[in-house]
Parts: sequence; C-alpha cells; structure tokens
Amino acid sequence: MLIKAQTIFAEDVLKLIEENRDTYKQVKRITSDYRLEKGTTESYNGRQILELLQNADDAKTDTVVIELDRENHTLSISNNGNPFTAEEGIASLMIAHTSSKKREFIGNKGLGFRSILNWVTEVKIKTKTDTVVFSQEIAKAEFNALSEEGQRKLIADNKEYLSEGEVPFAILAIPRLYTNKEPSAYQTTIELKYISDNEEVINGIEGQLSLLAPEILLFLNHIKTIEVKDSQGVLDKSLSRFTNDSGAKITINDATWNIKDSGDVLYKTVKGKEQYYRYKIAWKDDLSDVNSKFFTYFPTQERTHLPFLIHATLDLDPTRNHINNSKDNINLLSEIAKSIGDIAENSIRKETSDWSSYKFLTVDRANENEILKDFYKTIAGFKNTLKIFPCVDGSYCTYEDAVFYGDEFSNWVMRNKVESLFADLIIPEDIEADLNYGSEYSEEGWQEILASVTKLITSIPERAQLIKLLTSWSFRKIHSSKNKVPLLIDNAGNPISEHNQAFMMNRKDIEKYFIPKAVEISFMSDGLYTELIKVFEEEIKEKRIENEHRSRPLKRLISDIVNIGSNDITDVIRHIVTTSENKIKATEENDDGKLKIVTEMVKSLFSIYQVNPDRRNSINLDVPLLNKNLEVSYGKDLFLGEGYDTGKTTAIIFKDIFDDANYVLDNDYWELEDNGISYLDNFFLWLGVNRITKTKQITEQLHRDDENYIY
Repeated sequence: MLIKAQTIFAEDVLKLIEENRDTYKQVKRITSDYRLEKGTTESYNGRQILELLQNADDAKTDTVVIELDRENHTLSISNNGNPFTAEEGIASLMIAHTSSKKREFIGNKGLGFRSILNWVTEVKIKTKTDTVVFSQEIAKAEFNALSEEGQRKLIADNKEYLSEGEVPFAILAIPRLYTNKEPSAYQTTIELKYISDNEEVINGIEGQLSLLAPEILLFLNHIKTIEVKDSQGVLDKSLSRFTNDSGAKITINDATWNIKDSGDVLYKTVKGKEQYYRYKIAWKDDLSDVNSKFFTYFPTQERTHLPFLIHATLDLDPTRNHINNSKDNINLLSEIAKSIGDIAENSIRKETSDWSSYKFLTVDRANENEILKDFYKTIAGFKNTLKIFPCVDGSYCTYEDAVFYGDEFSNWVMRNKVESLFADLIIPEDIEADLNYGSEYSEEGWQEILASVTKLITSIPERAQLIKLLTSWSFRKIHSSKNKVPLLIDNAGNPISEHNQAFMMNRKDIEKYFIPKAVEISFMSDGLYTELIKVFEEEIKEKRIENEHRSRPLKRLISDIVNIGSNDITDVIRHIVTTSENKIKATEENDDGKLKIVTEMVKSLFSIYQVNPDRRNSINLDVPLLNKNLEVSYGKDLFLGEGYDTGKTTAIIFKDIFDDANYVLDNDYWELEDNGISYLDNFFLWLGVNRITKTKQITEQLHRDDENYIY
C-alpha cells in the first residue's frame, strides 16, 4: 500500500508540474502568480511559524516538533497528521487560492504558507517517501527555460518588483520531486533553508520561537503538544495541552483556562456554498490575562483590552494582524459580545460574591479600530443591565439597584456580620474603575436598618467607628432626617432610644442622680465616650475652641446622627426642666399626672443639687413647681413659706396679703432630705423661688451713648 501511495503521490506531483508549465506558456499568468506571491510574502511577514503551525493543525496532528539547526541553517516543522497530498496540499501551494480546507469559514484565505519565503532560499516538503523541493534556484531554472522574448517581457513588466539577483517567477510555482533514500520519521516535515547571513531573518526566527506561549495551543483544534528543539539549546521548550472531558477547561503546562466554544455555526449560504464561523473565549479563574489580543488561531495585533482571550474566524487584512471592517465581522463580533455577557452572568459569578463578573466586562481602554466600537458598546451595556454587582450578603444586583457608601462602610458591615440587613449594598471595590452607583437607602430605610444594627453590635470600638462613618457626606439623608438613629448605649450596654436625649456624663456622677423616666433622658456609656474621643481625635482638634471641654466639639460632630448632649450638668438640668414642662402642658387639667411629673422633676433636680449644694444664683429657668393649693406654678412666682427656715419671716410680713397660691409646697409633701439649716431653702431658691422680694430683669435701650441698661 505504501508503494502504491508513493507512486500516486509522485505521479500527481509530476502532473501538477506539467500543468503549471503548460499554463505558464501565457506570460500574463506568470506575472500574476509572481506578483501575488510577492505581495503575500511581504504581507504575512512576522507570522511564518504560526502559519506553519496552523497548517499542521489542519492536518489533524496532535504533536508538532520544531527543530532549529543552526549549523545547517534549517528550520523544520514536523507532524504525524494526515499525509500531505499532491491533489490538495501541493496544489494549494503551486496554485494560489486553492486551500485544501474543506469547510469554509469567515476569514479563510489559504495564503499563509507563502510567508515563509521571506526567510528561505529553499523549501522542502518531506512525506514518508518523497520530498518536494521549491527554491529560488529552481525558479530561476524554470525562468531561464522560457523563450528569450518571454524573459524580456517578464522583466520589463515586473521591473519595479524585482530585487537584485531575482527573476520574475513564483518560487512556489514549480517544484522538483525526489524519492527519499530512507523513510521519514514523520508523516510530514516542512524544512526551510534560511538565509544564514541575514541577521534580520535569524532574529525573526528566534523572536517567533521565543514568543510561542501556552496561549497558542488554546485555539488549535488538534495540536496538543509542541516541542521546540534548538541545536544550541537556547530556545528549547515544551508545551502540552490537556482538555477535560467536557472541553470546558484546558490546561497548558501549569496554566488553566475555562473555554466557551461556539462550535461551527452556519452563518450564511452564498451561491449554494455554506459559510461558517466559530469563536472561542478563554479565561483564567483569576482573570489574569492582560494585554490580551484577538486570535485567529494565533494572536493578531488587535488588543481586546479585556482580561481574557478571544479567538474567532474573523476576516483579517493581508497581514493577518488587523480586523477588516466588514459586515461579516460586525455580525460575528456581535455574537461574541453576547456570549461575553452570558459568561459574565452565568459562568463567572461565584457563590461568594466578588467582582469577577464586573472585571470580566471591564475594558481598560477601547481599541481604536472603528469596527470594534459597537462591540465595546454592547459590553458596556451589560455592565448596566446584568446582575453582576457583588453585594455584602453574597448576592448580586444590577447597577441601578446597587448601593455603595464607600469601601470603609462595606468593610464595617461585613466585619460586624450584619450583611443581611443591608440589601443591595456593594462589597468593597477591588478594581481601579471610579464607580458611581444608582441607588441609596431612604431616610425610613436607614431608621429601620440602624434600629436593628444597634442591637447586634457587641463591640464598643466598632460602634464608635460606625458613628464616625455615618458623619460623612455620603450619609446626608441621615443628617437631614428629623429623627436621630439609636446608636448610643448606656453603661449597662443597652441601646439608648433615639427619642431620649443622651448626655456624656461620668458614670460616678450619673449614679448619684435620679432621672425620671418621663423626661426621656439617658447617659451615654463611658466606654463609648472614650472610643468616640479616639476616633474623632483629629476632628476634635480642628473644631475645638480654646479651653473648651472635648465633649462640646464631639457633640457638634455627631449631633446630626445621634440625639446627644454635652457633659455639662447645666444642659442636663435644662433638659429635665423643659421636658417636664412640656409633659405638664400636654397633661389634662387637674390631672394627678401633673403632680407626679412635678414631684419627680423636683426629686431629680434635688439629686443634682445634692452633688454640689454650694450652687449660687438660680438656674435661670422657668421651673414648674406646686403651690400649697397643689396647683402648678412657676418658681419665679412663688415664695418660701413658714415651712422653710427663711420663709417664716416672709409669712409674717405678707400675712393677709399672700394666700396659699403664693407659697411653694412645704417639704412635708416633697419629702426631700434636709441636711441642715437653710439647706432646702437654698435648693428652692436655686430653682427660682423668692424669699421676701420678687425681682424682674428688664433690658431697655435708653438711647444714651448706645448703651443698654438693666434695672
């Protein structure tokens, strides 16, 4: 069978040679083939080895061996795929545009093999039994065999194309056929005799061999192993591909890619001829491919600017480096873009939400090729419509629903394990893009969320950090809300209601005070106060007025967020009085509730007075008290009566003038602890009650040197 196959191959090659010689009796045909070969050779420069690898892949080989013999100046590429035939293989070289590829794809041209002519003086195609040789010398011999008239005409017609020592005759037009003395070790070997004294050629060969990266095996259909053997050992390498059973993952050496393969898709039928397209998208789990390019089996010079690789049977320009602006390419790119969106939403997304899907669709900058404009526009559109934004609760949402208040806040939420309370809140960004999100929580939403959050925070430092985060401009809806949020706690660790005024007081002082429930007042935890001072240290320095206690600038910093007062007891007193007064006004007339409110207020103020009984002057407030008729009256309108040490004189002086409505109730009612002479008198005087005389301060403008007078 081998002898028969050998005979058929040799006969077919000889027949092709004779057919071409017969065709070349027409000088115009010689010129046509020469110019085509010349133009194609120049266009494909830089892709020679890649084109030879694709030819080997078309032969359905699983292994390719590339050998660089520096001593003999040869570069050979061998494979054990389908035999190189005369009818298809040799004919496709001798006659341009007769590619042996059975199925036609967008972009097929079948001209790549000619690119090797930039390097060589001789091309040998070795089969198991025969060797077909093309060379410049053979081309010259065939040219010289033409008539002198034909030679002159060819030279005249192609003068502008000719290099020194060259003849206007295609090198791949007519070969020589030799029988191998010994059977070849490979089914097919392409052996190139390169120009040994041309540094540019040598650099080109070495450069292309050094650039044979694992990625080139991703999109080849059959080659699984590439061995490069350098006689000097400089460029030795081995690339091996393993594909899992489903074909969805490919491992080459130590790198693994996920693969989306469209398969051969019928695109259209033109004049009864079917045309197909195919594309593959390859990405690593960590999306680490950078400076990636579009591939047509091998890389072009068109960068995708995406973190994955794209192979497609695109229609390229003659250099095989750039995508042509054609309708076929536009349609194919549209299909690829749709597939990229599908991968982002259904293949990249992980159970634990992360930015992988978003990164997958992120273009670091657009390719300037106009044909890719709509391709990038489609991908950008997916970023706005697909559920690829990772949320703190592990889910994903769309751009429109995404909520983001900065990395620090998202980190806080995740660190404190309250993710379930924050719907559509995005995890911290680990990408460089400047993102603006489409949604935010409403005022009501914040109230509901933080009411739940405050019950779950066990760490005081974390609580303080949250309060600081909420003071930033991003949380302006909380600032503008009339309702404060319940993030303060008391010394028992219990959350303080947002309706309660909280004060920053020392625990020891607080324990001495009696605070009525009705006045809705609380005292913030000492530990929380200490932490807030720490986290706002720099801000307090900026806002602090000279000699001012740190609690006051702290109050100004956080009062938009929480219902907080300072550490000044005067503020506490004022709040107790004003809140009690409001409660009294809201209580029905003659209601016993009024008496209780006033009684508890007086006991509370007395507990404060007891801490410092040397207080001078009155508290300068209209304090509601009870007269002897058990009616509510303000302290400024009442007098101390005979029930008090200094009130006895008043009672004598105003006998028959004042009645019970003018005197404050005696201590028999209040039941306050009497700690000595005039102790209770001074307390009530501090509340604004009068002793003998009642004064009223009036300020008027007398128009004398623009001075105000008080009397």
